[in-house]
Amino acid sequence: MNTCPCCRERLICQVSRSRIYWFCPHCWQEMPIQKGMQQQKKNYIS
Repeated sequence: MNTCPCCRERLICQVSRSRIYWFCPHCWQEMPIQKGMQQQKKNYIS
């Protein structure tokens, strides 16, 4: 599970305009991809 670095809430994987990113519904912001998230992002694409 991926958590927000600001509030520790669960992040949601979003797809928009041919790109994948993480979004925090609590902070209502897009979050940067951190080291551990890179592999999970690849798994979503495959």
